[in-house]
Amino acid sequence: MSKMFWWILLSIWGLGMIWFIFELITAPEMEDRC
Repeated sequence: MSKMFWWILLSIWGLGMIWFIFELITAPEMEDRC
């Protein structure tokens, strides 16, 4: 596998984790959502 492939994979994973943490932080303030 090329190094670029791993960099893209790492960026997507990192963005996913940031989004997950962001959702956890903002979840209690938006209880109208399921």
